[in-house]
Amino acid sequence: MARFPGPEPGREDPPREHETPPDFRALFEAVPGLYLVLTPALRIAAVSDAYLKATKTVREEILGRPLFEVFPDNPDDPKADGVGNLSASLGRVLKTSAADAMAVQKYDIRRPDSEGGGFEERYWSPVNSPVLGEDGRIAYIIHRVEDVTEFTRLKQVGGRQEAEIFQRAQELQAVNERLREAHRVKDEFLAKVSHELRTPLTLILAPLESVLGGRPAAPPAQRRLLETAHNNAVRLLQLVTGLLDLAKTDAGRMEVRAEPTDVAALTRSVFDDFRTLAAQKGLKASLSLPPPGSAVALDRYLYERVLFNLLSNAVKFTLPGGTVSAALELSGGRLRLRVADTGVGIPRAQLGSLFQRFHQLEAAATRRFEGAGLGLALVKEFTGLLGGTVSAESEEGRGSAFTVDVPAPAAAAAAPAGARSLLPPRYGPADEARTPEDPADARPKVLVAEDNLELSRYTQGVLGASCRVRTAADGEEALGLARSWDPDLVLADVMMPRRDGFSLCRALKADPRTAETPVVLLTALTHREAMMKGWEAGADEYLLKPFHPEELSARVRALLARALERRRGREALREANAALEAANRNLETFSFTVAHDLKAPVRHLSQFSRLLAETSRGRLDETGEDCVRRLEEAAGRVTALIDALLRFARVGYAELSPRTVDVSALAESVTAELALAAPERAVEAVVQPGLSAQGDPTLVRQVLENLLGNAWKFTGGRPDARVEFGASETPDGREFFVKDNGIGFDPGQAHRLFQPFQRQVTYAAFPGSGVGLASVHRIITRLGGRVRAEGAPERGAAFFFTLPDPAIRPTAP
Repeated sequence: MARFPGPEPGREDPPREHETPPDFRALFEAVPGLYLVLTPALRIAAVSDAYLKATKTVREEILGRPLFEVFPDNPDDPKADGVGNLSASLGRVLKTSAADAMAVQKYDIRRPDSEGGGFEERYWSPVNSPVLGEDGRIAYIIHRVEDVTEFTRLKQVGGRQEAEIFQRAQELQAVNERLREAHRVKDEFLAKVSHELRTPLTLILAPLESVLGGRPAAPPAQRRLLETAHNNAVRLLQLVTGLLDLAKTDAGRMEVRAEPTDVAALTRSVFDDFRTLAAQKGLKASLSLPPPGSAVALDRYLYERVLFNLLSNAVKFTLPGGTVSAALELSGGRLRLRVADTGVGIPRAQLGSLFQRFHQLEAAATRRFEGAGLGLALVKEFTGLLGGTVSAESEEGRGSAFTVDVPAPAAAAAAPAGARSLLPPRYGPADEARTPEDPADARPKVLVAEDNLELSRYTQGVLGASCRVRTAADGEEALGLARSWDPDLVLADVMMPRRDGFSLCRALKADPRTAETPVVLLTALTHREAMMKGWEAGADEYLLKPFHPEELSARVRALLARALERRRGREALREANAALEAANRNLETFSFTVAHDLKAPVRHLSQFSRLLAETSRGRLDETGEDCVRRLEEAAGRVTALIDALLRFARVGYAELSPRTVDVSALAESVTAELALAAPERAVEAVVQPGLSAQGDPTLVRQVLENLLGNAWKFTGGRPDARVEFGASETPDGREFFVKDNGIGFDPGQAHRLFQPFQRQVTYAAFPGSGVGLASVHRIITRLGGRVRAEGAPERGAAFFFTLPDPAIRPTAP
């Protein structure tokens, strides 16, 4: 913004040889636009001819007078708010040194007495712009307006809609005013809170620095805790300072006070503060300065903050082995500062938003570098207050460079600067070698995933007395360590590089190897959405920062105790399942062996009974023939039972041949065989066509033989016997069924139907082996399905079973 240099009234610039000096005031007064120039006290300093004509005023009568004395509100309009709105806009310009555009205003003007006096209705579109002097302060305000009275009247005549638009514009202006007031209150609150925080922070830092620098030195364990407290108090102080500066800037209370400053010495002093920090991180630091003793007029504090924030970012975003440099040049009344680094760089797409407040280059939950996102925003704000500019150049992976260019006119010799430091000393924790684990150590294992080294080591110290603790610096490292080390509990920060705590928790809970490991999320995010995100990820517990060490220990102990109980329960269950599976295998082996060994003598018995019946026919009396017949029937029953037991046992051993099975075709084949076996029966058999499933064809046929055979058998006393095979679609998928209208069963005994030898009727009434439905249950379970039964006495029975879809493979035996 330029300074308005109007000459004083009554004075003329001395003429130059061969050149007529321009009359800037005459030029300004002749411009066609409507302009009014105001002093910071809101007195009229200059006015254009067009403005005089539009407002029906005379230059000599208004120059030097207060604005609102010349242009008051219309006393006859109770709703007049022109003075209030314009006063608020000018106040914002004075506070922020920024232009302020207003909505269309109704601001009536006073008629001269020659035109009858009173007020005339007028509508204006105003913009108020500041003009800064060489010292950076507001010298004038240019009030530019457009007379939109005729346009507004035409719009009003045009209909109610245009009038509503004008009304909405007024309402919008009122809302904006309320928003500005809320913003002002927020800024004041932030400034007060930040200022109040500095006092307790000072009382924290001063005693800590006294203890850390005193003699005798504190024991190593205590010193580490003190250093951690001190370093984080320094971080908090820097954040509070940034917030306080931001609040002052927004509230228009950041004054620019140029004073003679030895800028080379000041730059060296600030840069030296960062040399130690850069060395601790393994960085090279270089500084280029003009000759000392060159004093310039500069606001010392604003320049220090600009340099501090640029160096802080350069050190933060440069990895070990990189370089940080600063170069200062003074030339032609200007100061040029360049701070460069060989750090991570900035993606080209993000360069445009680099100086926005609270902007972070990385996602909040996975960013690698700490910070509130205020540093570069303050650099831009303060550079602007100094009357200069800041620019950035960067290449991702190669580094960044920031250039500040501000006015710096030469000044008298600067007063010597006292000892000062914007960066209180930080204490780097000593490297500690990891102690090899003792194989005999039976303490629970806790994995701490935290990217803040000091907090990670502090947490390790709190838990180390009762647990074996390992640490990971990010979520990806923690995931690998959890899978290889098998910890009993994972304590993870929510915001970490590469993989945040939520993602880590989801990955652990999705992996069968770590699904049962308790996960505690450690976070400073207290809003409900963040906590719900953690619960949805499967977190077992939340611990909010800041936390008390006793609370951390108590929560970890409780979770470890519950985890130990669950682990013991799972181990006991696994042992019981293993024992049960072994018993079942032994039982199957025994059944198979016994059945196989019994089959040979039973076959001989059956053959002997048939031979006896043939050779003794007609020689035995009625009692003898009945005995022979009973012997033959008993041998047949035993043979059928042994065959059924062998089939039942083979289900657990048979190798599966999974494929897509035409279940309808198998059902048609089985019903046809049943009809041929009992031609005297008149059974209505209904099979739904086109049904298929994934399974072993032999085993699926065995299921249908048992279910359809039972249906055929238990409808034997019905003259209208009906057997049906089909399927229905359920929310869980397709369910096959076999239904009949036979004798049914007691629904209270449905759970016993699939157990071996659990008969609901006598053998004499309905012969059978008693293992058919048990075989059905075993086959369906092995194929990955389910089976159930429904029925009622004398009202029929229905057996339902599921099989995998053709695209799904069955479970392994």
